[in-house]
Amino acid sequence: IDEGRALLERLLSGQGLSLPRSALHATALLVMHRARLAWRGLDFTPTPEADLAVDRLARADAAWSAAVTLALVDAVAAASFQVQGLLEALELGEPRRVARSLSAEAVFRAAFGDHRQARVLWDECARLLQGRGDALDRAGLELSASVCAYQRGDWVGSHRGATDALRQLRGQRANLSWIRSTVIVYRLAAAAHRGNIDELAAELPRELEHARARGDLHAVLHLSLGMPVPVAAVLDDARAGLAEADRVWELSPGRQYDQLRIHYLRTRAELALSLGDVEVAGAAGRETLSLIRRSSASRLPVVRLWAEELALRCLLLEARARGITPSLARRARALLGSLRRGEPWAVAVARLHEGQLAALQGRAPEAVEALTE
Repeated sequence: IDEGRALLERLLSGQGLSLPRSALHATALLVMHRARLAWRGLDFTPTPEADLAVDRLARADAAWSAAVTLALVDAVAAASFQVQGLLEALELGEPRRVARSLSAEAVFRAAFGDHRQARVLWDECARLLQGRGDALDRAGLELSASVCAYQRGDWVGSHRGATDALRQLRGQRANLSWIRSTVIVYRLAAAAHRGNIDELAAELPRELEHARARGDLHAVLHLSLGMPVPVAAVLDDARAGLAEADRVWELSPGRQYDQLRIHYLRTRAELALSLGDVEVAGAAGRETLSLIRRSSASRLPVVRLWAEELALRCLLLEARARGITPSLARRARALLGSLRRGEPWAVAVARLHEGQLAALQGRAPEAVEALTE
């Protein structure tokens, strides 16, 4: 990752661009570029690529590359480059670059919780690609639909979009490793949330084996550490899974980045929960939540809410093992309050855990009411 970052800095400097100096600088750039986009609008004059200067095309492509690259480690910096790339594409008017940037901007808006604007951008991209574009363009559009659906908790829609994207990618000869592994991650993550354990058991180990065979670190990292239900839990071997998660993390080139460490800690917590290990689950759950609250990941509702839900499950495990205390109940209620203010899926999950908390406190009628609801 550090090598890639150094290459990215050289690429950007050649186009008069640069990486943000700090998290505050990245936030300021994001606000400024989104204000420019709101003022400018999405209109553009279609212009063939052959009629445009190569250096102008290269600048738009450099901003796109920065957004894709940084999305793994710094969501705010990535989002700032993404909207800058969209502005560049709109000024150029080259239809494929505009469509690519619109679909990516929809993903970033959804990730930051602005689902209404994400839908506007996605619809505009779909309109632009109607009757034009190739299979790769359509795969990008379907992947965007999958990610946007995932961010709002629509697991069925996310699974469908990823499945459609895979269908578009079949038979393509271009180097598609990155986009295909991203599609696979979202398809299987959506399957996990839907409870499709048979599908996970059949596909997740196979995809992980294929990723290792081709040396795809991106896919290995996310299939090993980025799944809502870790592969070891699917195979009912959580203890070996903990050792494997540690091994994958030690081999990861991005251990200094909070966004990647969050994936690792969440996997440890999930596996420890399946083992009933109060100490490991609690420590990993607390550190996950702490990391998110002090990093740019706090701006991503789906990441923050899942971390809060995970921390709450760790507390409930502790309460079942050791008994519920006033302090533990107070921390649980604080997490429940945050989940109730989140997306509809988070509100439903909060109600589920309210029932579990009520049962642990001996309030059987309230537990039955909450769980029934």
